[in-house]
Amino acid sequence: MTHSGSTAVDFLPFAKLTQVSLAPRVRSLLEGTYQTAWPVVEAGLERALNELDRDMFKHADRARNVNEQNSFFESLREIRRCRGDFVQACRDAIQRSILALVDATVEANTLHVGRGRSKAELSLVDPAEFEEEMALSEIAARAEIRASNALQALSYRLGVIAGSAPIEQELLALGPPSLCAAIRTGARKFDVVLAHRVALYRRIDRALFAEPVAFYDAINRFLIDHRVLAHLYLAPRKSSVVVEPQSAPVAAPAPVAAPVTEEQVAPQPGAAAPAAAPAAATAPPSDEPPMTAEAAPESPAARAFQQLIEANAQEQLRAAQSPAAVRGADSPVDEQFFTTLRELLAGRRHTAHPESASDAGRAVAETQDVQSVLTVLQAQPAPRVMVGGSWVNRGIGHIKQDVMNHLRSLNGGAAPKLREEDSDTIDLVGFLFDHLLEDFRPSSTSHSLMSRLQVPLLKVALKDKTFFTRRNHPARELLNTIAETATHWVEDEEADRPVIDKMQVVVDRVVKEFDDDIGVFDRLFDDLSKHMGSLHKKAEVAERRHVEAAKGREKLDLARAAAQEAVQQRMFDAEPPPAVRTLLENAWTDAISLSLLRQGIDSPKTRARLNLVDQLVAAFAPGKSPERQRQELDELHGSLEEGLAAIGFHEESIAKAWSDISGLVEVRHEEAQQAATLTINELIRQKPRLGEESRPVADGNAAPAPTASILQNLRKAERIPLGPKEQAMVDRIKQLPFGTWFEFTVNQQGEMARRKLCWFSPVTGRCLFLNARGMKSEERMIEQLARDMIRGNARVADDEHENLIDRAWKGIMSMMKGVVGLGGRETVTQPTA
Repeated sequence: MTHSGSTAVDFLPFAKLTQVSLAPRVRSLLEGTYQTAWPVVEAGLERALNELDRDMFKHADRARNVNEQNSFFESLREIRRCRGDFVQACRDAIQRSILALVDATVEANTLHVGRGRSKAELSLVDPAEFEEEMALSEIAARAEIRASNALQALSYRLGVIAGSAPIEQELLALGPPSLCAAIRTGARKFDVVLAHRVALYRRIDRALFAEPVAFYDAINRFLIDHRVLAHLYLAPRKSSVVVEPQSAPVAAPAPVAAPVTEEQVAPQPGAAAPAAAPAAATAPPSDEPPMTAEAAPESPAARAFQQLIEANAQEQLRAAQSPAAVRGADSPVDEQFFTTLRELLAGRRHTAHPESASDAGRAVAETQDVQSVLTVLQAQPAPRVMVGGSWVNRGIGHIKQDVMNHLRSLNGGAAPKLREEDSDTIDLVGFLFDHLLEDFRPSSTSHSLMSRLQVPLLKVALKDKTFFTRRNHPARELLNTIAETATHWVEDEEADRPVIDKMQVVVDRVVKEFDDDIGVFDRLFDDLSKHMGSLHKKAEVAERRHVEAAKGREKLDLARAAAQEAVQQRMFDAEPPPAVRTLLENAWTDAISLSLLRQGIDSPKTRARLNLVDQLVAAFAPGKSPERQRQELDELHGSLEEGLAAIGFHEESIAKAWSDISGLVEVRHEEAQQAATLTINELIRQKPRLGEESRPVADGNAAPAPTASILQNLRKAERIPLGPKEQAMVDRIKQLPFGTWFEFTVNQQGEMARRKLCWFSPVTGRCLFLNARGMKSEERMIEQLARDMIRGNARVADDEHENLIDRAWKGIMSMMKGVVGLGGRETVTQPTA
């Protein structure tokens, strides 16, 4: 092997990685797949490194100051020095991912934040690590979208080699996530700043993933040539993401694991202790005795913090229950569906508008003439019309009237009548759009875009009656996609502009390009699906980011609440100087919180910082001589300095605060007390509290940590008791899987907003709701959510196993079966010719 420039060809890449005796054909296929893929990957990595080398030299030459220039030159030297190691590490990781297909003892890399941690262990996410994961996830997502069909075929073929089902995209050897994970493993060889590491990823994206189809087609061709599913045919993928942007929630699913109950959150006296968290089993042994009740009182906050750690294992199982959309998009509807609809319409027509003698004598307009008139209307702007004093978009009734006016002029002024089948088709398309548009405000952009599709869809339905009976009809798929996208993704906000602009382009092209070629709808459906697939991937990344942030914020809040409660209990019967109290309740509470987050409740570091509270308070107890006080303070100096430095305080500020506190041994009068307190407040004012933004300090006192509400919540203080119905609703919510969609009433007009339950805490009851774009909507407490559901202000969204078009047809059928009331009087009006 060489470590400069490029690596030597490795003809037996798996010999050094496994002791498993592979079948000769399996070994040959794996090695051939690797030899087909690696030269392309290596060339892309080399090209990206060359581009980065050139660009970093340019940036260094144009740096704004010496420090920035030195940073570029240091990274440049590091990348040149470790370049060969980077390529070799990438190669080894790729080999492991391929070998993992057939050897369970080989662990392939995965592209997830914190994959080195135990699943049951929660910790704050390293921002640098998270940003790397986000950059690589976006690169992998774009590549998956571009090469989706080739990757689908490769998943089947590698599944055959592995003797398994088709392999999931996230686990697919040589798939974009696997390659990105290998690149990330190799990038650890570079000791460079985060920005320069991300810059490398961006250049690899351009060099390796710009055109991934050819890369994966080459691998598939090799496997085809070696008789691995040589005759496999997979229909081009339609984006399941766009057709069903939201997962279908389940009201009461069968849980994979027992949900966390109130009894588990707050154990009853005499009940068995909960099982230890899996993370505890891997903790290093300690010679120190376990924390006693005096060292760490069993406070509500401390119990909640420990329960949060233990509840994570339950959450992992719960996340696996996320609902998935179920769709039979390609199955045909009843062949007699259109005929059934026409029979229902015929009964209504003859009841409400019996055919007169004048109707019998009228000329019948040919379907071709109707199509010609619709083509003219399609090319014309569609002005809005005044209805009931308001301007509204034109409906099918208005379009039908325009058609009749044009036919009258073509017929020399005599009004013809439509063929019965054509009239029924127009009326049924009108019913369909009425159902689809009723969920949109008439003044909304979505209503306007959907209305513009009425004329093209009328032309399709008049020409091809399978529009009514085929779920996978191209025009029907496009209409359903636009309707669902407008329903689930558009809320008439500025953030919706990318989605609206894309739908606008698609609708414009339908109106402009469609004549007789149904393929226009198929092409535009694929185009919109790819765009929405990309947005959905971004939404998933944003959702993961918000969920991780919510978990980290809750863990931090609980750690701070536990630390604050422990400090307050230790000072309950004592009267330390105000400066000492301020220091312990603010900065030192953060130091204890940090050790709780990193080492846990029973760690030596946490115990030592809790004990320092007792020792510092005891040092200022009445009756001690100044010499004894100075001796005790000197023993604490090093530990206090280390703890404050760990949460980001500067050495000079710590020394000044310590000087003023130790000075209180000699001088205890009021002026010295005030001076020391001001010094401590100044120390705290220098930086925000752990995990928070900067906060003002009012009246010379440090602002308290925002833990009062969570402490009240955990102590069951200031909470309205739940009634039986509310408690039952809370229990039901706790069984809903993450990914369940809710609908919330947003105004007095009854308009609803859809929000996804992405996460909730079984310890504190916090619920995180996001919209379809993965943007944060709001956090609610589970009790508040239960009360809103009982009052009707919130509800679980309907289980959407069918698309909007299918549900609309069912609604139309039900409506037409019940339109005849008492005495045969029709209760629903119908546009007529």
